[in-house]
Amino acid sequence: TGYGREEVLGRSPRFLQGPQTQRDRLDQVRSALEQWQPVRVDLINYRKDGEPFWVDLDISPVWDATRKLTHWVAVGRDVSERKAAEQKIRYLAFYDNLTGLPNRQQLMDRLHECVGRRAASRGGALMFIDLDNFKILNDTLGHAHGDLLLKEVARRLLACVSGEDTVARLGGDEFVVLLQPRPEGSGSAADAARAVADRILAALGEPYALAGYLHHSTCSIGVTVFGPLPWTVSELLKQADLAMYQAKRAGRNTVCFFDPRMQAVASASAALAADLRQAWREGQFALDYQPQVDAEGRLTGVEALLRWHHPQRGSVPPGEFIPTAEETSLILTIGRWVLDAACAQLAAWLRRPGREHLTVSVNVSARQFRHPEFVDGVMDAIARSGIAPGRLKLELTETLLADGFDITVA
Repeated sequence: TGYGREEVLGRSPRFLQGPQTQRDRLDQVRSALEQWQPVRVDLINYRKDGEPFWVDLDISPVWDATRKLTHWVAVGRDVSERKAAEQKIRYLAFYDNLTGLPNRQQLMDRLHECVGRRAASRGGALMFIDLDNFKILNDTLGHAHGDLLLKEVARRLLACVSGEDTVARLGGDEFVVLLQPRPEGSGSAADAARAVADRILAALGEPYALAGYLHHSTCSIGVTVFGPLPWTVSELLKQADLAMYQAKRAGRNTVCFFDPRMQAVASASAALAADLRQAWREGQFALDYQPQVDAEGRLTGVEALLRWHHPQRGSVPPGEFIPTAEETSLILTIGRWVLDAACAQLAAWLRRPGREHLTVSVNVSARQFRHPEFVDGVMDAIARSGIAPGRLKLELTETLLADGFDITVA
């Protein structure tokens, strides 16, 4: 405690107490003493220099041979290190270690609490915020600069909301803002959310000074508004997430509010993705070959066209299922099959007289083209079929020329 023997003899232990000493624990000790019962508590005491410390205090009554209470013995153990470790564990359980913001667990707790009070409110809002092109910063300048950016983003987000609202970091460059329901007469939840979102866009769009490097960044924000209706936490999170991806597709650096039509589109996309996987397992895909002719009408080659014959949907246009196949990465598997099948068909035609001059064109998606194993896959298809490489044409989309032109050429 920092006190010497002469300073404490004859004094009540109360002199060790201070402003943070827990009143309820002292009442617990007093009650036990009045009933002549042993008691054990964790108590905050103070050293002579004013520094607080935790003591594990164990007080026991002492009786004489006639069962008469003669005195008490108290044993105190300094448990400050243990308490500090427990506090750190609690902090790590509910806060993000990098930014100091609430983490997913604490966000979920607060969101459950907020949704539970929905009946008496005008509604709150949930925002999903994703930094645009954050990976580029990490890849070019390293994770240390990325961490500096994330901490500064956290600081700016806190400055954009009130003390009652919650700013949380889910992980990576994803942040969530929970706007508490506003009282009656303070305007709609949507208007309040729009004002906050606009402040966030402006704040996060300002330049960042990161260890001598001036970085410019933007963000995409998805917002969902909730009120007295019986929303679930999972529904709100899904809605805000969908709205954020809509903001990404809209060109980034913008705000999108959740529209029920987004949910319908997402559900339809998920159903289509499930059907696509089943179609691949059941062999529902086929190739049609569209003739290609010269100015005189002579057949010069064919273009391989992927067709999907669904047992219930019927013939599904490529424009409907190709984007979903790209999003689910199934395009890599299907594209490899198309390449193999087209080369095999061309090899069969080339064995027939008069067909030696034919070529086959195969459409290649950007996702497929940029896969590390694409070149090897093309060479394997040519080798297995035995066709001359010059008979195979790869048709690429314009996006491959607009982005990463040098890599595309190579």
